Amino acid sequence: MEEQVIAPPRDNAADPGLAPGVEALLREHPSVAAARVERAADERAGLVAYVTAREGAADPEVPLLQDPIARLKFKLSKPAQRDDLSGAAIPLIARARTDEDLSAFARRRSYRQFRSEPIAFERLARFLRQLSPVRLPGYPLAKQLYASAGNLYPVHVYLYVKPDRIERVPGGTYYFHPEREQLVAIQPGADIDRSVHGGPNGQAFDSSAFSVYLVADLGAIEPVYGSRARDLCLMEAGVIAHLLESTAPDHQIGLCQTGGFDFAQVAHLFQVGPRHEYLHGLVGGAISDADTTLEALARESAALAAMVDAATRAAPPQGAALARPERPRDGLARALSSYVAERWTEEPVRVVVVDRLPGPAEGAQRSAPEGAQRSAPEDAPPPAERAWARPSAAASDGLESAIASIWAEVLRRPRVGHDDNFFDLGGDSLLLVSMARSLRERFSRDVPLVHLFEHPTVSQQAAYLRTLGVNAPSSAKGEDAAAPGAAPGAAEGARFDAITARARRQRERGLERRGLAPSASEQASRQGKPED
Repeated sequence: MEEQVIAPPRDNAADPGLAPGVEALLREHPSVAAARVERAADERAGLVAYVTAREGAADPEVPLLQDPIARLKFKLSKPAQRDDLSGAAIPLIARARTDEDLSAFARRRSYRQFRSEPIAFERLARFLRQLSPVRLPGYPLAKQLYASAGNLYPVHVYLYVKPDRIERVPGGTYYFHPEREQLVAIQPGADIDRSVHGGPNGQAFDSSAFSVYLVADLGAIEPVYGSRARDLCLMEAGVIAHLLESTAPDHQIGLCQTGGFDFAQVAHLFQVGPRHEYLHGLVGGAISDADTTLEALARESAALAAMVDAATRAAPPQGAALARPERPRDGLARALSSYVAERWTEEPVRVVVVDRLPGPAEGAQRSAPEGAQRSAPEDAPPPAERAWARPSAAASDGLESAIASIWAEVLRRPRVGHDDNFFDLGGDSLLLVSMARSLRERFSRDVPLVHLFEHPTVSQQAAYLRTLGVNAPSSAKGEDAAAPGAAPGAAEGARFDAITARARRQRERGLERRGLAPSASEQASRQGKPED
């Protein structure tokens, strides 16, 4: 295994009274071989713990599918469906699906863009009330709409509400008390940053009005179920998430289930105890009935349709089918962060898993020798996650520079290297549509989305554009680079304009269709004039 060192700076040592306690706590974990704790440069971020894993304790070295086309091809192969059985099959005769049936399928989906108008208090109250128990005549216990092992209901529901997004509910964190049907304030005015969300979930969080966090109270179930308690809590969290997601559109609320959420960074905002464990999360916001229709789903799926087309047309990869393996340390880091959060409530602690700890032996005085090479910031993620912060070699010619500039604008990155992968830098299908539009405006060339999916780096896109006759910009001002007669055909141009217009409307949260307006900068860029 290639050895990796991520060294925290030696001048940010943690408070002497804090670091040993956290380090000792981590060393008690069976998966941890050694630990070192430093204080983050931003003191509000708390502590950063660097740990090495015991042999055999880290996640297995399973190659992960990172390329979006490879991931979609894997999905389209239906890997979970068994077609190897040869027994006699009994057809299930059923009537054809009605329009009402199809509409139900369209309503139950992940909503990633929300209206900016506040959610009516009554709608939220009715939505959450389905998590409360009732008393039924002749039944001795409280009854709820979802099942729980032993009727214990150990999974708590917490909310984070953004300011001015729900009527009569100030911004902050809350506990939903099921029996009293109340939102109990925990930390008024609390603020959660999008950075705690992984991948594209940050975009859904941006326009959301609130978040729901499902947290297990293991102390409320372990006396009955022992070591099975956590698994049963996970099952209950899944049932709750399904109930909420399925019924939310009835209250003009949309939900999106989110993975990769770093609850350890915000655990202190919910005053959870040592036997609480985060299980799952959702973000939600206001939607309209028009957003739940088949037509709305089709409009918002133009980029996905292009991805499916690319996946079905893409040639089989040479060699191994799983491309660009990544060492999956995230699971262990998240587990250890949750482990610390449950037992250490002084301040937030984020865990980073490394191959070996840098510098002197554990517990020794940590002072950097004079002239020592500066190390990575202590709150920096592992190298695979900070690819955007350390881009590959700069663009090698004018065309690559022009493409890199477009990427940087679309992705909102300070710079982009010629071998950086669009999707590794946080790109998604909607941003790809925006980039395709920018390429078309810059080079007067229609670039099909399929080919952009197939050429996800600056250098690959430049090579592809050269096959279309596109050359480097002719001046330092970056004038359009196109060969004579390069204007796209009217039909293709109209089709592309339709796709980009739909994607732009979705990214701007619907515009006229959803009653929203673009930002001043977006309006100015559309009209070709500077902002006021």
